[in-house]
Amino acid sequence: MTHRVRGEVAALCLVLATAAAAEVPHVQNGASPLEAPRTLQLRELWRAGGEESELIFGSVAGALAGPDGQLFVLDSQLSQVIVFSPDGKHLRTIGREGDGPGETRRPSGLMLLPDGALGLIQAFPGKVVKLQPDGLPAGSFTVGSGDQAQGRFSVLVEGQCRGEAVVMAGMHMTMAPDGTSNQRHFLARVAPDGRQLQTYATADWTINYADFELSEKGLNFVYGRWALGPDERVYAPAERNRYCLQVFAPDGHLERTFGRDYTPWRRDAAAATAARQSLAAVGRNYPAPPRRLVSEENEADILGVWVSPAGEIWVTPSRGVYEVPAGTRAVMDVFDAQGRFVRQARLVGPGDPRRDAMYFVRADRVVVVTGALDAYLTQMGVSGEGGQAPTLELICYALEPR
Repeated sequence: MTHRVRGEVAALCLVLATAAAAEVPHVQNGASPLEAPRTLQLRELWRAGGEESELIFGSVAGALAGPDGQLFVLDSQLSQVIVFSPDGKHLRTIGREGDGPGETRRPSGLMLLPDGALGLIQAFPGKVVKLQPDGLPAGSFTVGSGDQAQGRFSVLVEGQCRGEAVVMAGMHMTMAPDGTSNQRHFLARVAPDGRQLQTYATADWTINYADFELSEKGLNFVYGRWALGPDERVYAPAERNRYCLQVFAPDGHLERTFGRDYTPWRRDAAAATAARQSLAAVGRNYPAPPRRLVSEENEADILGVWVSPAGEIWVTPSRGVYEVPAGTRAVMDVFDAQGRFVRQARLVGPGDPRRDAMYFVRADRVVVVTGALDAYLTQMGVSGEGGQAPTLELICYALEPR
């Protein structure tokens, strides 16, 4: 092919790519919101666990509220779900470790499925184990699992359910004859039997175990940074180092994008150490230990997304966690359904936003798990802050305007 022809082909590809990109509407906001910021005070309702409690948590990996207000808390280390009443009374503990009906091994997340059952997400071998809210086994399903005898299998990381939509994130893995592992990460809507219906995002990565380098860049996917809205739309970041969210329609097509002007946050020494520890923890999941860990200098621009019942998109930016004054849990960016940057919400309350976990369980309720990061690192055999497993405490707060 001549240079002229190659140039014409390249120009044509650029025109086609530009035209395709132009078909997807984008809303680019400035650095400042349209309205004044709002402050929400975290008012404690009840707490569980801690030094004085008989209830002990291993490593909390999720919390959600049922339609009757009961709270379901997943303990991944103990492979069980602790059920609380709306006022914090410990009602029962369901599930256990194992391979039998209703049993899991180190589940990584939970969902409340359309049929009313709890779905416990087991990472490997990847499957969703179903429990009735009273603890009775209710079956299970896999998501695109291959034939493990042929070196094909699936890993499930997380999932969300709203309405009739069930969306899951994980990876399909294939071992090649040369000893490499090919991984295809996916974010997809699945049927009740686990069949993938629509795929929203994918990313491919090949691991060479003979020279295994585990990097944040290679592992980069939307894990922990996407959300399913009440209208069954899916919101996920387009890139790690760009403040831009993609909006996928229920049928799976990319409907639009939106974002705002944003300066990435460069990690300080403490954040850099935590990033390398988290990377080392991920490395414990592989059959061979990585020879090198390569972390990024900057934190991801978008750390989390939650969509309110009213359709507002609440985004946790890196600076909203790592660059906040004392006494502030988070500063979240709030966008309306059209993608306009409406305001910032400052959540005020005690704790350590870098090492605690926070879950929205209702529009006016959050659950904070103190020491969640250190518990996870300890569970994975990586030393957390202080080198000892913390005594976890779960605190339920009401969000009240101030």
